Amino acid sequence: MNILIYIPYISKSIGGVYNYSLNLIKTLLSDKENNYYIYNFNEDKNIKSLVNNLENFFIINQKKYSESRFDNKILRLKEIIKNNLNLDIKIKSKLDFVCKKYKIDIVHCPYQYLPNTSKKRIVTMHDVQELYFPEFFTSEQRAYRAVNYKKAIDNANKIIVSYEHVKKDLVKFFDKNPDDIEVILMDMKNLWFEKFINKKVEKLDKYKDYILYPAITWKHKNHKNLIIALSNVLKKNIDINLVCTGYKNEYYYNELEPLIKNLGLEKNVYFEGQVEEEYLYKLYKSAKAVVIPTLYEAGSFPLVESILLNVPVICSNVTSLPETIQNNEFVFNPYDIEDMTDKIINIISNNEYIRRNLDNSKRVSKMLSNNNALKKLKELYSNMSNS
Repeated sequence: MNILIYIPYISKSIGGVYNYSLNLIKTLLSDKENNYYIYNFNEDKNIKSLVNNLENFFIINQKKYSESRFDNKILRLKEIIKNNLNLDIKIKSKLDFVCKKYKIDIVHCPYQYLPNTSKKRIVTMHDVQELYFPEFFTSEQRAYRAVNYKKAIDNANKIIVSYEHVKKDLVKFFDKNPDDIEVILMDMKNLWFEKFINKKVEKLDKYKDYILYPAITWKHKNHKNLIIALSNVLKKNIDINLVCTGYKNEYYYNELEPLIKNLGLEKNVYFEGQVEEEYLYKLYKSAKAVVIPTLYEAGSFPLVESILLNVPVICSNVTSLPETIQNNEFVFNPYDIEDMTDKIINIISNNEYIRRNLDNSKRVSKMLSNNNALKKLKELYSNMSNS
């Protein structure tokens, strides 16, 4: 089969969806039976390095095939004509011409968007967070999600989700047939940090002792409560800092930066922004612990990375996080500052608690690395092609 992975524009600024897309490609690299065409215009260097010199992986980066606003208006006009006048006209998009040229059988989009094509389509849905936290989104963002997510969910031939709770949401809120939703968690193998594991890593002393939180500064990531919890820890005469990595958006400048100043934490809280992979690896390995206080998470790569790197980690008791860490001893209520504060103190100073945490990670890491994702993906592609 010829399968097109639809990621025309993708970057680290979109957070976990970027990591998911890379992980999908890494999972498919072991498939020698099918051909994969990666539809990517911004020539992402990580994608290029993954598929370089592989005989059954190809990157399509001709921007002339991109779907412009004009093209989409023409498509909508044709749909109106077809539906209202009952005319049997064939509606083709530019992506259809790409699919014809490369003899594509299936189009798989690993983020929540439905490409315009007459080919069979798979969409990965990561979350419907706006239904739980509409206040975290602008009216424009909610409108976009309402229209485009519903379109994707209603019209995709198959939907992939990573966790059962997302599938339940799609059935509950969108009345999607559960038989059309596949739960496939990617194998956590060949991840970005593996190339650094055998390198000697010098401990970073830039921040002395610190906890780490790698996450874009979206409101639902709950940096605010984490900063307040850190302030409480410091009031107990425990010397610890907080280092955050990830893209800094307007919420950081409007809310988080003033909060840090108001609490007098300028010398305790550091937002690095986006960092290079090797430096992020050093931050992980030098941290006292990783703390993930998010209010909503379809799936947390920082949690998975901490577990696989055997770095002490605690997290929120929401969505997929308890399912991932598999031990309620290491989760907290993200709205409960006192609960978060207590767990932070334990994970940085209670040796027995830390030992149990690391033992738990060793057990869970074996399961995360072997989900039979490739087998499940190939079966899905094959069944769709033959249906």
